[in-house]
Amino acid sequence: MFIIPIFYGLVYSTLYKINPDLFNVSLKEHLNFGDFIYFSIATFATVGYGDIVVKTTSLRMLTSLEIVNGIVILVVAVSNLDYIKKKWFDNN
Repeated sequence: MFIIPIFYGLVYSTLYKINPDLFNVSLKEHLNFGDFIYFSIATFATVGYGDIVVKTTSLRMLTSLEIVNGIVILVVAVSNLDYIKKKWFDNN
């Protein structure tokens, strides 16, 4: 589950190194890999603080895909917990 924000952080970091103008940053002049891990976790958790913002439509689509991934993983995790709970109480 934690590999997904790291993967997206790596993608964002690579895109930033190719073209820093793809991101609008309010707090720092230069971003590093840790900043993009933070951005990715905030996006994955659907929090989105707004201190790092993507500028292009294609990057907005990528961040939207990350949000959908986060929601799907949350739904699957809760569903699995419910399944485990039912199995536990059925056996006891």
